[in-house]
Amino acid sequence: MSDAFIVPAIGTVAVFGWLAVREWVESRRKEREEFYRSENLRRFSESNQPDMLTRFLAEEKAARHEMRAQQRESLRLGGLVTMMVGIGLGVIMAGIAPGKSYYLLGLVPFLFGLALLIYVYLLAPKLPAGG
Repeated sequence: MSDAFIVPAIGTVAVFGWLAVREWVESRRKEREEFYRSENLRRFSESNQPDMLTRFLAEEKAARHEMRAQQRESLRLGGLVTMMVGIGLGVIMAGIAPGKSYYLLGLVPFLFGLALLIYVYLLAPKLPAGG
């Protein structure tokens, strides 16, 4: 067997092995978080202080809201950066090969970034106003 077949085969096994381990670790983390959350809810509901349960749920809701706001901000920044990469690629390609239409390659990342921004501003679920 030649090296031309061994390298992609090893790469494929490595990538899918890494993906499997990552998914396993992520599912364990989520399971552990849910277990701790349910234990906290059980303890708060059994305690004689009902305000602790409502405070815990309010803090959890605020943390979820903040995480969603950060995710939207990350998508917004990613869209802008990707659009600028597309513009830069188009300018560089126009400078390298004047008269050719290679500058159109910059449209690929530009349109990808535009799609991210359209999603963030028009299609993404809106965040509640009060948190």
